[in-house]
Amino acid sequence: MNKESWMLSIGVVILWAGIGVVHTAQEETVLAMNLPVESYETSALVSSEEPGERAVAIAAEAPSSLSAAGLVDRESDSDAGADTDALMPPLLFHTVNGVALTDDLKTVYEMKGQPSAIVQDEIIKNIKTYQFDDCSITMIDGAIEYVVVPGTASRIDIDGQLIPLNLASIKKKLGTPYFVSEDGIVYRNGTNALKIYIDPASNKLMSVHYFHTTSQ
Repeated sequence: MNKESWMLSIGVVILWAGIGVVHTAQEETVLAMNLPVESYETSALVSSEEPGERAVAIAAEAPSSLSAAGLVDRESDSDAGADTDALMPPLLFHTVNGVALTDDLKTVYEMKGQPSAIVQDEIIKNIKTYQFDDCSITMIDGAIEYVVVPGTASRIDIDGQLIPLNLASIKKKLGTPYFVSEDGIVYRNGTNALKIYIDPASNKLMSVHYFHTTSQ
C-alpha cells in the first residue's frame, strides 16, 4: 500500500468513528432535554418488560379513588332522591302525643303519669283540664273533649310520626287542609280533626288542637 492509500484509509476510519460519536452524543442530548433523569430510568425499565406485565402494572397503579368516588356519587344521588315520607303510612289522626280521643282517664294516667296540674272549669264543674309536659287534655265527665299541644313544643307526635312543630313542617306533612279559617287551618279524617291555630299578625303557629268534630 502506498503512502497516499494508507493515509486515505486512516482518514475514512477516523471520519466514521467521529460520526458514530456525534450521533451517540446527539441521542443522549435529546433524551436529556426531553426527559428528567428519573423518567429516563423509568423508560429504560419499561422497555425491558413484556407487554402483558406492563398492562398488569398499569392496572395496579391506577388510582382506586376514581372508582370509589364514582360509587360514592352514585350512592349519594340515590340517597338524595329517596323520599322518606313516601315510606311512612298516611296520617289518620288516631293519636296525638300518644293519646287517642277514645281513651279514658285511667288510660291517660297509665300513659302519661301524674299531671303537673288539674284545672277545673269555673262555670262547668265537670270539665277538667289535665296538664302534662307535652300537652294538656280537657275532659268532660272522664271522657276526652280535646287535646292541646302548645306552640312552644319542639315537635308533635301524630300516629307515632314525629313532626317538627312549625307551620312549614305541618303543612308539608299534612298537605291540603280540610278548611281554612281566619285563626287557623283544619285537617280532618272522619270524625277526628286537627286545628292548627295561627296568630294572624305574626303568622306563627300558636297551638294544635286535636278533637272530635261531633263534639264541636
